[in-house]
Amino acid sequence: MKFKIWMPLLIVSLIFLVSPKNDVNALSCVKVDGYKEKMETFGGAIYGEVIQIKGDIKQKGFIGPKEYVTYILVDVERSWNIEVPSQIIVATDYSWGFPFEKGKSYLLHAQNLNGELVNSPCGPVKEIQSLNQIDKQFGEGNTPINQVNMEYKMWFMTDKDYDVLILGGMLILCLLVTIFYFKRRRKMKANDK
Repeated sequence: MKFKIWMPLLIVSLIFLVSPKNDVNALSCVKVDGYKEKMETFGGAIYGEVIQIKGDIKQKGFIGPKEYVTYILVDVERSWNIEVPSQIIVATDYSWGFPFEKGKSYLLHAQNLNGELVNSPCGPVKEIQSLNQIDKQFGEGNTPINQVNMEYKMWFMTDKDYDVLILGGMLILCLLVTIFYFKRRRKMKANDK
């Protein structure tokens, strides 16, 4: 009788002990005044139109923690304190990031982290209609260093989790191969008799 009570409790507690860890991110933004201070703190400033917005999943391994990232494709018109090509992909790495809209132009701050341009959730983002508004504050800035087309990289991004479908497909395929093997083996034994 005691075994029936303790066994489920033991199994549940082992599941919690063995389950993968979840990373937690905390957000504490410091208010930064002045344009030069913002560029030093949050990276270079980029002005351009958002062409495309896509979500993607970053996951280490098959069962590692999942992080949902939103990527924006920006057609760059001007930049300050950073040299970029005519189109860039910027990661907004947290769920509390700025709500970008396709077709609108923004002034955003981006840093190069591990080979990827990232807009910090604390980094200032401002919707701006005209480049003239920025030139008065920041100066002329840099034009894009070269013309590129980055839209093809956005095609591979998806916020859907296909791991379960892939695993299910592999299991079904293994089951079908096993059934085929045993049917063929049974048929060969019947022919031998």
